[in-house]
This record gives sequence, structure tokens and C-alpha cells, in this order.
Amino acid sequence: MRAVRGASAKPARRPDPVIWRWLPAPALALLVCAGLWWASRPAPVAIESRPIALPAAGAALDQGYELTQQAPAAALAPLSKEMENLQRDLRNAVEFLMASIP
Repeated sequence: MRAVRGASAKPARRPDPVIWRWLPAPALALLVCAGLWWASRPAPVAIESRPIALPAAGAALDQGYELTQQAPAAALAPLSKEMENLQRDLRNAVEFLMASIP
């Protein structure tokens, strides 16, 4: 019977470590110090806008637009000349054949 009574007895609870009792106070103090530091910082300086940059960007965009308008004509100009030569040769061949046939 003594063994049964002894087995049902709950073991003694270990005391909590001391760190859990004093940890919230330094954490709160650290949080208050961080808030005060953040509130006392100087405001960020505004960045000046450069009015010269906008016309330069506009000029670059205009040049890009002009390039896209002129590039196809410059790239196809040699091919157009070849096409005209081919049509001329074909026309001359047809004229020769028409003249050869009685």
C-alpha cells in the first residue's frame, strides 16, 4: 500500500529560472530607448530635382523616335534598288521573248 501511495505523489515542481522574472523590464527599457532614438533623429533631407535632366531625357527619346522612323527606310533602300533592277530585267526578258515570237 505504501508503494501505491508513494507512486501517486506528484514530484516537487522545480522553481522557474530567475531570468524569466527580470527579462521583461530590460526589454521594455530597450524598447523605450529605441523609440526615443527614432523620434529624435533628424528628418531626411529632400533630394533636389534636376530640371536639366528632363530636357536631356526628352532629347534622347526624340532621337530614338527619329531613329525608328529612319531605320526601316535605310535598311530597305538597297533591297528596293535590287527589286527595281529585277523588275527591269524581267520586263526586258518579256520584251525580248515577245519580239522573238513570230
